[in-house]
Amino acid sequence: MPANPTFSDTLDGTDQTATFAPILGVVDARGSGAGWNLTVSATSFSDGAGHTLAPGTITAASAACKAGTSCTAATNAITYPLTVRAAAKFFNAAANTGLGKIDVTPTFSGSIPGNSYAGTYTSTVTLAAATGP
Repeated sequence: MPANPTFSDTLDGTDQTATFAPILGVVDARGSGAGWNLTVSATSFSDGAGHTLAPGTITAASAACKAGTSCTAATNAITYPLTVRAAAKFFNAAANTGLGKIDVTPTFSGSIPGNSYAGTYTSTVTLAAATGP
């Protein structure tokens, strides 16, 4: 990713949802057709003063060939929404799909209760790629 993903929201006393959708570049140049998968884990959002928010969900994910390249489209079998906590697959390319350069765009969604404390919250998100669907 070119930069750390961020999103912001202005509290107004109502429950809200904030989203962000980073573009993740995946390159499968192995030529084996073995497929691949992406996993995510995240910590709770924390303001450092004892206030936390749940890490959220992935509500959808799309994939397309990287602009200017050709690829074999990835066939994904993950069901959404997916709660983000411990490492979990959030996108996969079935066998014989996802070859070449693929841009995967997951949509992360975080719930912000109306009674949340104002502040800057951070979370550690870990992404990984592995062979096999």
